[in-house]
Amino acid sequence: MWIDYNNDGALDNSTELVFASDNALVNHNGKITAPGTAVYNTPLRMRVASDYYGSTPPVPCNNVTYGQMEDYSITILPNPNPPLAGFIADKTTTCDGIG
Repeated sequence: MWIDYNNDGALDNSTELVFASDNALVNHNGKITAPGTAVYNTPLRMRVASDYYGSTPPVPCNNVTYGQMEDYSITILPNPNPPLAGFIADKTTTCDGIG
């Protein structure tokens, strides 16, 4: 599965491959974390490919041999409640050793 995170219209097999499973079972699952450089609030193309177990793994811009390839649109939304640091420091030291 690939997501066009930068919305440039091209799916890069090395930087935008977000999930791969070499499993002969019917169900595949995993977790995807969008990079901080992803385009937010814009529909992005997500391509999902599946092919016969044992065949060459698909790449985003070639046809699969025995399976199928489908495109979807997803929108990545920024977190409205980003985490906040929950600590304080009474002593800090700089890298030069003077603090």
